[in-house]
Amino acid sequence: TKQKKGKNMNEEFETNLNAKDSLIKIPCYENRKTNNIILSDEEKSEILSCDGAIFTSGSNAIFGIEVMDGKLPNNIYSIGKFCSKTIASFGFVNISEAKFSSYDGLMEIIR
Repeated sequence: TKQKKGKNMNEEFETNLNAKDSLIKIPCYENRKTNNIILSDEEKSEILSCDGAIFTSGSNAIFGIEVMDGKLPNNIYSIGKFCSKTIASFGFVNISEAKFSSYDGLMEIIR
């Protein structure tokens, strides 16, 4: 399958995930790193009750794990080897890794 690039690809990925279940999105980059995201205990609890956490890069994983105080839902989905290695460096072992480092690869393991 030929992949789309840019914003349309991200929107399509989010639409596919929302079709499966509702998606809680935590922005970690907006043209620059956003260091000021602080989640309330209620927000963290809601995220921990989700079926899983999806990471699309190593830096995304670092940010997500740090903003969640080192706690994640039971299922962790990684876009590829580097991302998985980064997640594992925090002590997580229940990582499902996409065969192909792409949004399509992630959708295959999430289904």
